[in-house]
Amino acid sequence: MRRFWYAKYAATLLASTALTFHLLHSTTTHVKVDSENIFRDYEKPTEGRTANTFTKSSSYLRRKLSQGIFATPRNHVVSPRWTVLPGNITIHEGDEHVPLDISFDIKAENLCEDLDFTKKMLLVFVASSADHFSQRKVIRETWGLKQLQQAFNYRIMFLLGKGDQDSQPQIEHEGYRYGDLVQINLTESFRNLGRKSVAGLLWSKNFCARADFVMKMDDDILIHIPNLLKALESWTRTDSLLMCHENRMRKILRKELLDRTDLPPSYHKYEVSQNELPGQYYPPYCSGMAYVFASSVRDRLLEASLATPIFFIEDVYLTGFCRHKAGIVIRPHSGITLRPPIKSHQASCSFRDGRITSQEVGADELHLMWVELNTQGFFCPQLLGYANKRKQFDSARNEISSL
Repeated sequence: MRRFWYAKYAATLLASTALTFHLLHSTTTHVKVDSENIFRDYEKPTEGRTANTFTKSSSYLRRKLSQGIFATPRNHVVSPRWTVLPGNITIHEGDEHVPLDISFDIKAENLCEDLDFTKKMLLVFVASSADHFSQRKVIRETWGLKQLQQAFNYRIMFLLGKGDQDSQPQIEHEGYRYGDLVQINLTESFRNLGRKSVAGLLWSKNFCARADFVMKMDDDILIHIPNLLKALESWTRTDSLLMCHENRMRKILRKELLDRTDLPPSYHKYEVSQNELPGQYYPPYCSGMAYVFASSVRDRLLEASLATPIFFIEDVYLTGFCRHKAGIVIRPHSGITLRPPIKSHQASCSFRDGRITSQEVGADELHLMWVELNTQGFFCPQLLGYANKRKQFDSARNEISSL
């Protein structure tokens, strides 16, 4: 009788265990992942979600990833997809594994080593084309002077893709001489600019992680560093800061629209087919000529980029789609602007009220703008009559030319 009771008890226990395992298996999926995958569907950030929420969930997920297995409820999984919100605004939801496939042929790994860690540190990465030798040269001779970088505790890194057979030796010599070039194994093209800026974030995280702020900019802009640093005075590296000029042109340009309007031919490179992207409008995004962000935002943008398919319009991709996924809010700044255009003899006036960026200018114009901005004794032309203004301008220019 006792044997029968033991057998009955064992059978009941076995059945109960089997039922419990079945219920657990039906509510939880175990996903094998590699170390490069990043899952954030556990708590998807939205436009209004705070930076702290995203950081906490990301830290939790990184710990799970390090264990090799991640358990997530089935009803929380969102398949990767482009989604059109009310108002025909397109965003990307879910996590799509996006391999970077980026390597650095020239690293400049020592660029940030001598930053003064007792002060706020700024990294400016300049998106430059491999053959833009003159633009890089004029930046090093003007607002990127080594002495200024030391005095204001910032560093400039030039980011470029692959050069051709003729220019590559010159690029390698330039990198060796100045130590500020980073070259990636990527063909220079408009459609690769999104991936190029992601590479800039990755380099910053790997080789200049202690910088408090990062600025991405194009190589045809003059930056007024003192005004930029003043704008960053009240911010810290942990703040949710993405400061820029918010682009008002958010319409997705279709072929039909371009064909029936008088937009300049240069706009046709922004054409997007319905197969590439649904909807009518991009989410809010920054103008790609220059934007600055805290290092914590850099990390969140980088994580979001690893889960968002690359889109060829760089500013839309990083500061639109990736920003939205990371729950970062744009903070517009009136000093980051292309308008009104600055004339060389008006440079000292244009930057006196906190303006940070010039319009796009060629190398010669940038150099002249810098000279007039820094001419000793040169007064703002708005305070003088036109004749006196012209006389003062010509006198200052002649004095500098004779040095």
